[in-house]
Amino acid sequence: MTQLATPYPARSMAECDAILTAPGAVGELDEVMINGVKQRVWKHQPTNCRAALEAGFRKYSERVMYVSPLPESRDYEEVTYAEQRRRVVHMAAWLRKQGIRQGDKVAVGGDNSSRFLVVPWAAHYLGAVPVFINSTLHNDATVHCLGLTRPDVVVGDADFIASIVPILGRLKEKGVGPVYSYDPVDHLPQEVQAKITYLPEYQPSTSELHQIESGEGLGLEAMHAESEGHIFFTSGTSGMPKAVLSSQRGALHNHVSGTFAGLRAALRAGASYEQATAPAATQATMLIPAPLFHVTGCISWTTRQMTNGARIVWMKRWSVPEALRLIEKYDVSVLGGVPATTKAIFQSPNLPKQRMFTAISTGGAPVQAGLVSDLTKRFPGISCSNGWGLTETNGLHNALTGRDYLENPESCGPVIPICEVKIIDPDTGAECATDEMGIIWGRGSNVMTCYYNDPEATRKAMTPDGWFNTGDMGSVDAAGYLYVRDRAKDIIIRGGENIASAEVENALARLPETSEVAAVAVPDPVLGELVGCAVSLAPGKFLTPQMVLDRVAPMLRYAAQPVFCHIYEGDLPRNANGKIKKDVVKKTCAELWVKKTGGKRWVRNKAKL
Repeated sequence: MTQLATPYPARSMAECDAILTAPGAVGELDEVMINGVKQRVWKHQPTNCRAALEAGFRKYSERVMYVSPLPESRDYEEVTYAEQRRRVVHMAAWLRKQGIRQGDKVAVGGDNSSRFLVVPWAAHYLGAVPVFINSTLHNDATVHCLGLTRPDVVVGDADFIASIVPILGRLKEKGVGPVYSYDPVDHLPQEVQAKITYLPEYQPSTSELHQIESGEGLGLEAMHAESEGHIFFTSGTSGMPKAVLSSQRGALHNHVSGTFAGLRAALRAGASYEQATAPAATQATMLIPAPLFHVTGCISWTTRQMTNGARIVWMKRWSVPEALRLIEKYDVSVLGGVPATTKAIFQSPNLPKQRMFTAISTGGAPVQAGLVSDLTKRFPGISCSNGWGLTETNGLHNALTGRDYLENPESCGPVIPICEVKIIDPDTGAECATDEMGIIWGRGSNVMTCYYNDPEATRKAMTPDGWFNTGDMGSVDAAGYLYVRDRAKDIIIRGGENIASAEVENALARLPETSEVAAVAVPDPVLGELVGCAVSLAPGKFLTPQMVLDRVAPMLRYAAQPVFCHIYEGDLPRNANGKIKKDVVKKTCAELWVKKTGGKRWVRNKAKL
C-alpha cells in the first residue's frame, strides 16, 4: 500500500510554537521585568554581544566567514571566522589603548566590508557601544548624528572619512572624539590626506592580547542584559535621523528570532523537532546587498550567521551585473535584501538558467504580488521568507516562511513569540477589529530602549507600558497574520477614502513588463488627492504610460485606479537601504501631473486619517 504524504499543515501554528518554546527547546521563553513592564524573552539567548561573537568565532573558526571587497579594488578577499576574530581582538586592543571603556561609544561608517564589522565588534569586546553612521548622508545630517551621540572615537573607510573632512571642526565643537581611517588614503588628494589619520592594523603586546581575550579588568562585570547594546539611526525621510538605542538583549534577539520562522515552517511541514533543529549539512553562502549601517544588513543577517556558520558575500554597493558575477563565482545559494533586489536578479536575462537558490529572504519593503509564486516556479524546492520589523524593533517582529508564505504572499505572518502587535484606529485610539486597517503598534523585549538624547520623540513614540507606534498601516487577520499596507504618511486619501499604496502596487506588479513600482498621490482641487504611479520596466520590455493605466484599471476598484503614470528610465530613486524614495517619486509625479493637466497643486488639507 502506498504511504500517503503528510497532509499540510501537519501542525497548527500554536502547536509549532508550543514545541519550539517548551522547556529545554531552542525557543524556550522566560518572563522578566524591563523598565517596569513584564516582557517575554528568549531564555537561551546569549547574555551579551561579546559572548555571542566569541561563541560563533570559535565554533566555526576554520570556515570562510566573508567574501569581502578590498579597498580601491574590484578584487575580493576571503576571511575565515578565525581571521575575523583576530582582527577584532587587535582592534579592541587599540581601542582600549585610546581609553575606550565599558559604556563608551565608538562610531563606524563606510561601505560594506569585513573591515567595517571589525570596528563595532571590537567595541563589543570591550563592552562599548557601537554607533552606526549612514555613510550616504549629507554632511549636515552627519553632524547631527555624531553630535547627538558624541562618540569617543570615529573610525571608517577612507572615502567616508574623506567625506567628513569639511566638517571636522564642527564635530570637534560638538564633543565628537578623534577620527581615523581603517583603509589606506593614498588615492585621495594630498590636501585631504593631510587631514586624515590612517590607522594601520595595531599589533598588541602579549599582555594586551591576554586582557582582551580573557576580559579581565575590562569592567564587563558591570554589564547586564539591559545595558546599552548599540545605536542605529532611522532613515530620516521626514526630518533629521533619530538615534535608536537598544539594549544588549534587544540587539541579540535575532539569535533565536532569526531562525524561528524557518523552524516553524519545518514543523508545519511534518518534520520532528530534531529534524527541524538539526545543523545544515553544508555551509550556506549568502549574497547580502543591504548596507551594514542598517539593522537588516548588520544585525538580522550577521546575527543569524553566527548561529549557522554561513558565508556572507558582501556587496560594496548594489549593481545587478556585479551581483550576478558574485553569485556565479562564489556559488551563492541564499539571497537576502529588499524585494526589489531579488526581483532585479530574477528578471535579468543574464541569470544562468541552471542557477538554483535554496532560500530567498525579503523584508524592509512590501513584497509585490506574484513574486513569491514566480520564484517558487523558477527555483523548485526554494524556501521563501518574508519578515517585518523596523530599526526600532531590531529587525524581525513578524515572520513567515515556506508554504504558509506561498499561500499568503502579501502577509508578514504572525509575531515572533517574544513580540506583540495590535492595530489602533488613528482617529479613536481604539483597537481595531480583525481585518480592519489602522496603525501598527508593537511591543516586545526586542524593541528599542529609547531615541537617544531625544526624550520628547521617545514619549511620542512609546507608551509607559512598552507599546511602540511604528507609523506603519496594516491589519491582522483571524489567524494572527499581519498585513503591512503602507506608511501612514504615504496613504493616499481620495475624497476622504483611504487607499493603501500596496493595493495599487500589487496590481502594477502583476504586469509582466514592470520591474519596480510605486503608487503615490497627485493633487486634485476637488477630491484633494488622486492616485498616481511610477514604474520602471524589466529589461527588454516596452509599455507606454497609457498602456499601464489601461491594463491596471480592471484589477482595481474605481477609487484606486491611477490617473497618471510616469515611466522611469532606469531604476526608481532609492535610499541606501534599498527602499524606494516615495517622497522623491511623489514630488516628481505631482509636478508632471500638474504640468500635464494645467491643474493646481494640493489646495486643501488632506482628510484626517
